[in-house]
Amino acid sequence: MTLSTSLCKHVYDGNGNTTEWPFTFKILAASDILVYRTDPFGGLTQLTSNYIVDVNGQKVVFPASGVPADKLPDGWKITLLRKIPMTQEVDLTNQGDLGAEVIEASFDRQMMCIQQLQEQIDRCIKYPVDQVLSDGELSDLLSQCREALSSAQAAVATSAANTAVAEASAVAAAASAAAAVAAVNSVIANALGAVRMTEAERDAKTDWTDGDIVSNKTIHKLQQWDAEAGTWQTFAMA
Repeated sequence: MTLSTSLCKHVYDGNGNTTEWPFTFKILAASDILVYRTDPFGGLTQLTSNYIVDVNGQKVVFPASGVPADKLPDGWKITLLRKIPMTQEVDLTNQGDLGAEVIEASFDRQMMCIQQLQEQIDRCIKYPVDQVLSDGELSDLLSQCREALSSAQAAVATSAANTAVAEASAVAAAASAAAAVAAVNSVIANALGAVRMTEAERDAKTDWTDGDIVSNKTIHKLQQWDAEAGTWQTFAMA
């Protein structure tokens, strides 16, 4: 075979629906693909289960469980990375067969290994080609990179913590507001002499007079009977 692309990795965004993730690069076996999942805060996890590598279909099925809750949601990513063992398995002997396919397969494997290394190099931090750093300068550069990474990780952690606190506060505030509204409207309902009943109980009663008030337990609202319109007017939460 030939290798028409230098790619050996695909990164996809989740959408809560997709379960099949194609790959366009060549692989020699299903075990040649590593699958990673990234959460919205950059946390990277290598998956060891719940996915299937379809070699002939050139795709990874995730989740393999078929459980909707396992699907990759918005904000998450999935990465397919080819990583073949760095070995040479062709054994050529003197006066033995020299098949062209065997030689080509060996060249292809070597190129795959080179592409893997290039993918790793592309993710490395580099300085300009015209610079030659001393050991001390290189050490300073690495220290600066570590500090930048540490600051970024701390910022992500702080952001996640702040988001969690804000969400918890919002939930608590909403619950308090709902309780306050319910308490106030309960007082109003009592003051108005409203009868508490469900919609079914309300509709079963046919002798309502204009201005009668009901505290509707089905929709948690106060309603007043409008005899002229022949309908219930909703005017407050209960």
